[in-house]
Amino acid sequence: FPNVDYDGDIAMQIVSSGPDEEYQQNKYGYFQMINSAKNSLYIQTPYFIPDQSIFEAIKTAILRGVKVRLMIPDHPDHPFVYWATYANAGELADMGAEVFIYNTGFLHAKTMMIDDELLSIGTTNIDVRSFFLNFEVNAFIYDEDEAVQQRITFEEDMKSSTLLTKEKYESRSKGLKV
Repeated sequence: FPNVDYDGDIAMQIVSSGPDEEYQQNKYGYFQMINSAKNSLYIQTPYFIPDQSIFEAIKTAILRGVKVRLMIPDHPDHPFVYWATYANAGELADMGAEVFIYNTGFLHAKTMMIDDELLSIGTTNIDVRSFFLNFEVNAFIYDEDEAVQQRITFEEDMKSSTLLTKEKYESRSKGLKV
């Protein structure tokens, strides 16, 4: 490999995955991040349709006392996919996660922050298509300053969001529940 000049001192991994790979590297990276969370887990994703292993990892994080915050869009680009996202988000909210519905346009961010220490930014949604069918790439960034900055960005986005309460979730129409 050639020597590459670089500027900066941020530790980062660029990870790709796709249907031509034996392993779902980005999914495994998310899984490891979620399981390593001790205090906080922040997720922004337009599509929250995780496979069972990721969903169970997030639920387990909630049960062990990790503050889980999830942000999804209010304006869907695919209605049926959105209602699946909403149902999954509602299940996490019922377990104690704080779920925010972003009200200012379509939220298309795909970020995950753990304990103000580690973050991932990339193309991978929290959904089975991104894990198994699509070609995706993420940067896993091991830098406290960058993780804190991304958390601050998330918290700024909370100002343009509505908290999904149990009452709001339960008040959705019968058609949407089906």
